[in-house]
Amino acid sequence: MNFSTLLKYLFQWLFLFILQIFILQKIYLTEYCVPFVYSMFLLTLPVNTNRYLVLLLGFFTGMIYDWFYHTGGIHTASFTAIAYLRYYWLKLVEPPDEYEENQIPVLAEMNSSWFLKYTFPMVVMHHFLLFLIEAFEWRYLIDIFIRTILSSIAAEVIIYFIHQLFFRPKQT
Repeated sequence: MNFSTLLKYLFQWLFLFILQIFILQKIYLTEYCVPFVYSMFLLTLPVNTNRYLVLLLGFFTGMIYDWFYHTGGIHTASFTAIAYLRYYWLKLVEPPDEYEENQIPVLAEMNSSWFLKYTFPMVVMHHFLLFLIEAFEWRYLIDIFIRTILSSIAAEVIIYFIHQLFFRPKQT
């Protein structure tokens, strides 16, 4: 990864951090719709990024969000799980012509159906794990499902538009 790409990801991380902590945390849609868009950071890392680096980034990013949300580890656990699952999910949704060297799994480089097939299940899994760990009781399962679906849809819409900001199609 060259310096300009590293700088771009650092800026993206900071942008998502500011968006999540200082804007989305303050907006109350409903108790059932709480979008967490910071998962976009891990989802947009190049496909061939070292798996251990992705796990470390997931762990430390989750810890930082736990610190700001005062949640005692639920973001760390759910985001580390997503970091772990990312590699396997990328293999599962790999296009027939395979990924290119340093392929970035973003809307600008892939088609929109692939993008949704890749990001939406990961966003749903992140929200589901987050809300499940938060409730920590199976009797809230219906509420967890409702919160997961509504929050994931809202997060996916926001992620889709943020992609337009950070990842523009290459001009030929």
